[in-house]
Amino acid sequence: MEKLAFITSPDYPQTQAHNLWKNRVMNTRDIALQPGPGLLTVRKTVPVFPGATRARITVSALGIAEIYVNGERLSRDELLPLWSDYSHRVMAWTYDLKLSGGRGEDLRIFARVSPGWWSGLISFGQYGYKPAAFACRVELSGPNRTRTVSTDRTWSTAVTGPVLYADIWNGEYDDFRVPDPLREEGGEESDWKPGVVLKGTPRVVRRMGPPVRVEETLKPVSAFTWTRAVPDASTYGHIDRETVVMGRELDRVSIPAGTHLTFDFGQNMVGRPAFRVEAKPGTVVQCLFAEMLNDSGEKSRGNDGPKGSAYILNYRSALARYTCVVGPSGYAECRPLHTFYGFRYVEITADSALTVGGMSGEVLSSHMTPHYSFECSDPTVNKLMKNVFWGMRGNYLSVPTDCPQRDERLGWTGDTQIFCTAAAYLADTDGFLRKWLLYDAQDSQKGRGGAYSDVIPRLDIVGEGNAAWGDAGIIVAYKHYLMYGDKKLLAAHYASMEAYMDYLTQYGLEGPNTAYGDWLCYENTDKRYVSVCYYAYDALLMRLISEILGYTEKAGSYEALRRRIVEKYHTDYMKDGEPTERSQTAYLLP
Repeated sequence: MEKLAFITSPDYPQTQAHNLWKNRVMNTRDIALQPGPGLLTVRKTVPVFPGATRARITVSALGIAEIYVNGERLSRDELLPLWSDYSHRVMAWTYDLKLSGGRGEDLRIFARVSPGWWSGLISFGQYGYKPAAFACRVELSGPNRTRTVSTDRTWSTAVTGPVLYADIWNGEYDDFRVPDPLREEGGEESDWKPGVVLKGTPRVVRRMGPPVRVEETLKPVSAFTWTRAVPDASTYGHIDRETVVMGRELDRVSIPAGTHLTFDFGQNMVGRPAFRVEAKPGTVVQCLFAEMLNDSGEKSRGNDGPKGSAYILNYRSALARYTCVVGPSGYAECRPLHTFYGFRYVEITADSALTVGGMSGEVLSSHMTPHYSFECSDPTVNKLMKNVFWGMRGNYLSVPTDCPQRDERLGWTGDTQIFCTAAAYLADTDGFLRKWLLYDAQDSQKGRGGAYSDVIPRLDIVGEGNAAWGDAGIIVAYKHYLMYGDKKLLAAHYASMEAYMDYLTQYGLEGPNTAYGDWLCYENTDKRYVSVCYYAYDALLMRLISEILGYTEKAGSYEALRRRIVEKYHTDYMKDGEPTERSQTAYLLP
């Protein structure tokens, strides 16, 4: 599509993500989320000429953009523009804007941008620790007249606003004492300067795949308070629950300073909290997120605090915090828009008396129409099926990931190739996986001799072309065809799959690399054995795909390759009619 200019502020600070990554420590209650200087903020008033009948806005960002037009959120789409391999491309999203009946009312464009997947901790410096940036084009049209306004030096920029810090892993810090330039009363207190056009930015492409949206809103099922840990025979003791809150009382809960208020949503979810706080101005409110509670207070069992308190050690070096400072009104609406959390529990503390109202959990996921429906007479099986659906919902967020909560949240391809068929039964994953294959998977190969990365989008700190991971570019494409029958997607992806098969020829008949083997094994299986089996599987799938597309000669070549690999398997790994490897995996793979 037409090139867009990405602008940033001349005052944008040198990111501290690199130092934070080098100096990271395991998550403990002793660590507090620290504020920063604010987020990149961009604004422009676009005059609308009289008689204009149509307005379209195209937006993109290097980072996560929160965008407003005339003071209203641009759309229900979250975490724009989502994750793609910024080494090669970034997506742009286009929306139609409502005009005020041709009266020529100006369009006030406003955006704030956090580092997100571009230069936050989650990127591991893959794209360089560069400033967050914003790109926009507004197209106006009417009878016999058009006008286009795009981001350039005439757009105003600043590092400002109440969102002082935001990172996908660490969370968000909001200080509502800081004027919000989105509102008229705070607009002129910031140091606005002309935008700086960022050089060497990724190619901008039209968005592919579904947006991330709030798919469901959960209310807590209960809450409890505690102030102190009671010593006992365990390492940390146990909490002394003071009150348990249920029912309508959950809508408004008051606690004194220093008391822990823990909301329980009844199940793990991926998303963010949304709630109101009332407290004296300057009160610091801190939220911890947890998937479970400490079960014994015993360090030898992995507990990191007293029994009954929020367990946070499993987030590892991701702080997973939300902090807000109450502004002059003594009231704040809390909803972190630049991060997401994996949690069941939200634990709130404050340094003065606090009232929490309207607590809810907004579930974030890529927007896919659910197909899931299952019920049987066994409640345990019903719960298992429900858990599978929620596991997909939490990990299908922009890209398919391995986990949505700790210091990872990466697109591990071994997980994807195993789960993609089940996912297609649960929801309409067509557009989601199409984007992953045609954009992310193909981008992961570029300049790498055809190898798919073990995480997609690619991170160079992780390997490539490893058995059961690197093969995902072929496996997911074939399974997608089985579920959706889309030959056009196979054809568009065929050259990419061939490039991977060409990459594997350098290893003879040994198959892909052997970094992981059977990653979750409880009994060992020789890693090379796994690779040879997957190589045979790759060749089989390429034969089948070639037949589907009518590539008869190539199908024959891949069948011949498969036969040679199978012969090697029988020579190296079969004796007296049995595999020489005797694990469950060894019997399954052939």
